[in-house]
Amino acid sequence: MRWRLGTPLALSVAALLGASSAQGLPAAGPGYVASFQIAYDSPPFPDTRYHMTVSITGDVCGDPFDNPWLFEATRTGGPSTPPPTLSPVTFAVANPINVTGDRWVDASGAELATIDFVLRFDAGATPMLIPSWEATGDIVNVVATPTVVPISAQRIAECPAAPPPLSTPSGTASGKVLVNGRRYTPGRPIPYGSKVNVTDGRLTLNTELGTVIVYGNGVSAVFRLVRLREPSDMIGMRLVEGSFNTCRKSAGPNRAAQPVRRLWVRGSGKFQTMGRYATATRGNWWLTADFCDRSLVHARQGSVLVTDFVTKKKVVVKAPKSYTARREAR
Repeated sequence: MRWRLGTPLALSVAALLGASSAQGLPAAGPGYVASFQIAYDSPPFPDTRYHMTVSITGDVCGDPFDNPWLFEATRTGGPSTPPPTLSPVTFAVANPINVTGDRWVDASGAELATIDFVLRFDAGATPMLIPSWEATGDIVNVVATPTVVPISAQRIAECPAAPPPLSTPSGTASGKVLVNGRRYTPGRPIPYGSKVNVTDGRLTLNTELGTVIVYGNGVSAVFRLVRLREPSDMIGMRLVEGSFNTCRKSAGPNRAAQPVRRLWVRGSGKFQTMGRYATATRGNWWLTADFCDRSLVHARQGSVLVTDFVTKKKVVVKAPKSYTARREAR
């Protein structure tokens, strides 16, 4: 059942670029920025809760009602599906409009719980952004105040230049490589957002930020290819799928010693692998593996920067050492 939380949402809205009126602004002229944040406890999946904070910042150049806003979301906490990097919203098309806040799925990809932000924009001499949210599943401990803050404008000469368009990665493959469920044809583009399966094959991934070889050697190795903007421009490979149902006590004590999913990465460039409890960034040759109760990062060559979601620690791991991020900190 979908239900709406009535608690006010923490909202701070301030002018980044703007003029004294929200009406009739030229597309190349002033604009606005708005940001808000919500903190809550995740549903108890699989056996524990995590305190989550989702922040959304949006900006628009020109008329804030007719021109498209770009809402960028970031999430701290662990492990769920982060919100999309950028969500374009045009209030002249739909008002109010939904922006994905957070999402949880099971091992098969079925949705377990979600939070969606509902944004209404009231244009006028003092334009206002009014957020609320809707959720499914067991979401608790939402913290928020207040709900409405006027957007006050300041005049500048022009909006900042738009970032250059992203080039689309491509690659070459050996063995069985699937992109969005279909056998990959070498040389074809692999758009960001694609689900890539290298469980039984190898993919040489060519991007504007570097080239890497990715593979799984027979263990579930499926990742979502994403472009990351914070804290720096980077290519992300987020581990997905793999059956955590085998982690139940009935599966036997030896099951916990085997990885549910893993990804080997070898190459150079600005890359990050994202496991269930940790990320690994900018290594030379490294492994990211998710087990039932932990994530393992192993540096086979060079060094890799590991971020532990649970302890919030950052650790540099040098070959041939490993680091383990556990579901519950010790």
